[in-house]
Amino acid sequence: MLFQRLALALALLCFIVSPVYSAKRSINIAILSDAKLERSSIDSDALKREISSLLEREFELSFDERYRYGGNWDAAKIKVLSDQALNDKSIDLIIAMGAINANYFANQNLNKPVVAPFIIDPELQGVKMLDGRSGVKNFTYITQGSRPTEFIGKLQKITHFSKTAVLVEAAVINSIPNLQSLLDRVQDLGMQMELVPAGDSGLSALAAVDGGQYDSVLLAPLPRLSLAEIKVIADGLIQRKLPSFTINGRAEVEQGLLAGYA
Repeated sequence: MLFQRLALALALLCFIVSPVYSAKRSINIAILSDAKLERSSIDSDALKREISSLLEREFELSFDERYRYGGNWDAAKIKVLSDQALNDKSIDLIIAMGAINANYFANQNLNKPVVAPFIIDPELQGVKMLDGRSGVKNFTYITQGSRPTEFIGKLQKITHFSKTAVLVEAAVINSIPNLQSLLDRVQDLGMQMELVPAGDSGLSALAAVDGGQYDSVLLAPLPRLSLAEIKVIADGLIQRKLPSFTINGRAEVEQGLLAGYA
């Protein structure tokens, strides 16, 4: 399970990354998010239980959420909160739950261990991978073996769309410039794609793809939108006769999207 993988990563960090932890009895773990989310792949309470069950025999654990939510999709604020957590001497470990803060940590000189559990595609997100590791001291991330670009390549073989809108959280577009490389990579596959800010509702996402310039729509992770809002998007795209796809798995396909990447 992802919970266990993350907990094990934290345990390894405690024991291996720095000898200091072997002498400590109490560990304070900061949890940071890009914003309060409508949906998340990991429930925070379940996450804490997994970590506690693995480490509580060795350490007295506490979880610090003082720096968690203040960013609210604002990249500058997210970076400030990330720096504050790094500079806070009472914090021993950081879990970077967001795409923006994870990308920021991956490009910093870190003075304490940071774990990022939501790296979908390291290359696409501009995160290093050297021999199966991050290549950045004190930075550990969790990713899956398959990549969204593989799914996009398979789509092209069976669909042959001319121009696809990729609905993305606007803050992510602005904070992870390497996402633009997606456009070059899919162009090599014979596709044309455009990153389109989704806004904060299903209706705003639909408005963003109106105009007739797209013949299909792909949903990137949109954690600020509930499944009810995803259904608004799916229903609207069906009405517009625009084939729709998602890299977010079955839950969104069940709302009415045509196909998804699991």
